[in-house]
Amino acid sequence: MNAFKMVKELRLAVELRLDYEQLNIDNVVTANEIEKVAKQVMDDCSEVRKKVKEMAEIARKAIVNGGSSFLSVQRFIEDMIS
Repeated sequence: MNAFKMVKELRLAVELRLDYEQLNIDNVVTANEIEKVAKQVMDDCSEVRKKVKEMAEIARKAIVNGGSSFLSVQRFIEDMIS
C-alpha cells in the first residue's frame, strides 16, 4: 500500500514492478531493471526528482524553528509538562 501511494498518488517514486505479491523464483528484480529505474529517477528532468526536491524543501521548513512540526512538538511538550 505504501509503494502504491508513493508511485501512483504522491508521484514520489518510480514503479519497479507490480507483481511483487506473487511468490515464485522468477520474481527476482534484475540489475537491468534496477539500472533503468535508477537512471529514470536521477535524471535532472525527471518529474519524480522534481517532486522529491519539492517535498524535501517542505519537510525541511516544517522542522526548523517556527515550522509546523517544530511548533507541534513544542505544543506537545508544553501540554505534557502542564
